[in-house]
Amino acid sequence: MDAAHPSGPIRVRHHSALSASLISTGFSAGGFGFLVLQLTGTPVLLVLGPILAAVGFASLKVPLFTYEEGTLHVHGPFGGRIRSYGRARGERLRSEEPHLYSVAADGRRRRIGTALAMRHDLAALHEAVRSTQDD
Repeated sequence: MDAAHPSGPIRVRHHSALSASLISTGFSAGGFGFLVLQLTGTPVLLVLGPILAAVGFASLKVPLFTYEEGTLHVHGPFGGRIRSYGRARGERLRSEEPHLYSVAADGRRRRIGTALAMRHDLAALHEAVRSTQDD
């Protein structure tokens, strides 16, 4: 198996620093929320803290992108596909490291944000996209 011809979908995970930041911020906000609740009676941080922690834990398991057969799928925080690029929409994907682009039939290019991706997973994605793009 090589990146040009993977045996299954390529999974690009969230950057681990993002996950760790969300988890620690969630626990901190939840803990601080008890103090705020005692002082002001406002439970906002008690609600926000566990939500941030849940998104952080989910980002450890759920991929940011999956790439298969010329189509790149973007996944939401809990796993649902929220957007697709490439063959599924009649577009082409183009790799110009460090950026990925979706190129429409009329030539319009749209950059795909990859800042939250784990770098070595993203490198495999770039290699797979380069192997299928026509220059």
